[in-house]
Amino acid sequence: MSLLTLRAMRWTSKVSSSPLSSLPREVGKILALVLFSAAQVGCALFQENTGPTPSFSPQEQVFYEPYDKVWRATQLALRNYRMRVNNMDQGVIETEPVRRPNLWMPAHSQQAQPGGVTSWLSIRLLRGHIDSREAIKVSIQKNTRQTADFFSGERSLPSDGLEEAAILYRIQREITLDKAAERAMQ
Repeated sequence: MSLLTLRAMRWTSKVSSSPLSSLPREVGKILALVLFSAAQVGCALFQENTGPTPSFSPQEQVFYEPYDKVWRATQLALRNYRMRVNNMDQGVIETEPVRRPNLWMPAHSQQAQPGGVTSWLSIRLLRGHIDSREAIKVSIQKNTRQTADFFSGERSLPSDGLEEAAILYRIQREITLDKAAERAMQ
């Protein structure tokens, strides 16, 4: 071998082991990761969102506050509803039936409710203790009925749970605001 060939072999071996030689391989890995991530996001974007599963069961939440505070927060959360039953001693609230076009609709929904639909809420507040702390369980049941025509009877429709979840959120928010106001007064 000539000296020139030997020097060329050493030079190429040094170049191939340099950090710059692995750069195209790293760029390829990063590019593959970016493409894979984009494909995953793309699949999630175009997947049909069916929303929550309709159910006949009530939405429930436990609050670790005195009964009077939870009752007051529930009343404030339901201030836009007309009441049929409002009994603090038994812990029962029931709203007046609402018909179309006044039915509650989620903000993301584009569908109009079908005709003949009537809806009302039944709220129960149950007193109890959990680990020697006072606990109030608020249970909200949305009752929805549909009458197809004059001759057929009513049929019950399941709830998507969104209205109940919104009311439970409002109750929690009212309790939080009440606590903040009490701290500010002290």
